[in-house]
Amino acid sequence: MWTYIIIFAISTGFIYISELIDYKVVDKSKKLFSNSFRMLGVLTPAVLAGVRSFQVGTDINVYGNRIFQSSLNSDELRSFIYDNPYFVSHYEKGYLALNYVISRFTDDSHMYYFILNLIFVTIAYYSIKILDSHLSVTFSWSLFLFTTWLFSLNILRQSIAMTISFLCISLLLKNKAFEGVVCAVIAVFFHD
Repeated sequence: MWTYIIIFAISTGFIYISELIDYKVVDKSKKLFSNSFRMLGVLTPAVLAGVRSFQVGTDINVYGNRIFQSSLNSDELRSFIYDNPYFVSHYEKGYLALNYVISRFTDDSHMYYFILNLIFVTIAYYSIKILDSHLSVTFSWSLFLFTTWLFSLNILRQSIAMTISFLCISLLLKNKAFEGVVCAVIAVFFHD
């Protein structure tokens, strides 16, 4: 429990520092400094997801490890998705394709969970940042970590779909209807 609180506090601190730099610095060359803190803030929870024990989270042992290991043994995406009748009937094609793509870069399950969570938190941060004129990014990030991030350890497919749906809502609120609808359709490919 304390590990999560400490990691969340560190991550929120990095995001807060990046926001302070963004609001106080006009010089564009200093934005790199701000982006460094922003990246550290987003990377911190993803690292925790990658190094956690496989006993933390339910979907890891239900299907996460099995699908990732199967993707490592597949030579092509199409056969990976369609040749296993159980996969076809139980798992969404977007999630299977993501497993396959990640398996082309690493064969380490911990790295897989790091990358999966990095995608989750990056989309969530971007969704929050889109609405930065309407809300506090730091507070919203902290709220996301303490209320939603923990679910990403338990529900792998759903967490990706949820965060893409959040991006959809953020885009719709910014009057970007086409992009929002595209995100909604993509979300269905991760969990219907």
